[in-house]
Amino acid sequence: MPWSSDRSPVLRAASTIPAGLAIPAVILMLASGCASVDPGPFQTFQLGAQTLRDGVGQPLQSEVEQARKRAVSDLVANPLGLSGLQLQFGDPEFQWSYPANGPLFTTLEMRNQAVQHLNDAFASYAGLLLDLASVQVLPEAQLDQQVKSINASSRAFLSALGATPAAGVTELLSLGFVEIAREIVEHRKRKRLKQAIEVNQSTVQAFSDAGAQLMTDVAAGIGLEYQSSFGNLQRELVAATLEKRPEALEKILELNQQTQSTLDVLSLLHGSYRALPAAHRELATTSSGGARSHRVEDFLGRAAHLAKLSDSLEKTGGKAGSAKTTTKTPTSTGAATPKGTTPGAPTGTSTKTPTATPTGASPETPASTPAETPAKSPSETPTEPPQAPGETTSEGTP
Repeated sequence: MPWSSDRSPVLRAASTIPAGLAIPAVILMLASGCASVDPGPFQTFQLGAQTLRDGVGQPLQSEVEQARKRAVSDLVANPLGLSGLQLQFGDPEFQWSYPANGPLFTTLEMRNQAVQHLNDAFASYAGLLLDLASVQVLPEAQLDQQVKSINASSRAFLSALGATPAAGVTELLSLGFVEIAREIVEHRKRKRLKQAIEVNQSTVQAFSDAGAQLMTDVAAGIGLEYQSSFGNLQRELVAATLEKRPEALEKILELNQQTQSTLDVLSLLHGSYRALPAAHRELATTSSGGARSHRVEDFLGRAAHLAKLSDSLEKTGGKAGSAKTTTKTPTSTGAATPKGTTPGAPTGTSTKTPTATPTGASPETPASTPAETPAKSPSETPTEPPQAPGETTSEGTP
């Protein structure tokens, strides 16, 4: 029985092509079909991770400076506490830490570095995924460099944190992911990108959970610092003359504004870390096109909202205000370049284990409502996309 073009979509398409070009055209169709990956969701995910990194910068810097000033004031009054500033050294070489009884600003300083390293790792990882999904050829040497850079940032995060994620992983890129990535680069098997994402899902989840927990711990530490600073300012107000009391009262109001603003940023960071694993998982299901990437878009929205708030606070000197803001939106150009220097171990690495969150710490903000600040309009708050069957929520409950 003669062949019929109705039996194959490829043959039907080829029947409309001139005879001399039919065979080459069919070959091109088959080849392109085997390597088809929609880069759109990967571009959105990369943009979200890069916005998260570039928009935040050093979210705890104002709190570090505030805690440092209070520590200096306390040590001037009581020099016996100076031992809390003496560095401790140990194995391996070049490693140092502050004593466990050191001033609170030393802990906040290391946590600030941890946030930067984690955001560097996620931004670079998202850039690598976009490179693997793109049509362009990724040299093996460039892949090796990106893998080293991403894992160096993730190790630096753990070093500054002084702990490891619950899953016990020490690097963001698993060995399974790296092996599949090499196969994609060497043999152009981009269809295996879905498998690479699935293999690396557990490590992305572990590092995201560690970032979210870090925000909760830092919020508790900021609460303790606020109580100490408020007590000092209250005593200053009581001891001040009537003419000086308005100035002392303004210091209390500024402390309140600064603390509120920092907690707003931490809440949005917490929500972004909670939303990141679901967005990453969705890349595996939308990579072939045809489905809208709701979770990825939600992640980008949260990152953009956070960048907008951070930009506003930077313009108003760290105070929540009504200054006109613009969202920092980086261009999507493949692999994200870490902000500042090449990621690696920080200048000095902390081995101090983070303390448990005190009772009464600032409650975690659900991912569906990143922050509650009166200055934000409803349109600025990212909406929670519909939950897919069998998928866990951003807070981890079915």
